[in-house]
Amino acid sequence: MADDLGTILDEILSIKKSLREIPADAFEQRIELRERLLGRQAAAATVAHETTTDSALCRYLEQLERRRDALLGRRIDRSWQDGGGGGMGIPAEQTEAFNRRIDEAADLPALELEIARIRARLTTDGKD
Repeated sequence: MADDLGTILDEILSIKKSLREIPADAFEQRIELRERLLGRQAAAATVAHETTTDSALCRYLEQLERRRDALLGRRIDRSWQDGGGGGMGIPAEQTEAFNRRIDEAADLPALELEIARIRARLTTDGKD
């Protein structure tokens, strides 16, 4: 039977404690513990991925979409370009440059990639 996440996390904590307690020059033992740690971390990631419920993914997706929408709401409105708003508009190049910087500062591309990844997983699971 596969380990549950709690058991795996307990093992990870135990391994980390062992790594702190062994002498710095115990190289062989450190290598063995680090390899074991990597294996248990991979197992924890697998179990966490497999046990993530679709409803939890949907809630997470909704949070990401709200964050993205809030970010997009901070952009400079294009209606202010070149004379919009009473002839005192912002040049189009500046508006686009400001919006690019806003997107980059908030890492919008990574956010949109995460949204797409979750949608793809939900669709692949047949839950969308």
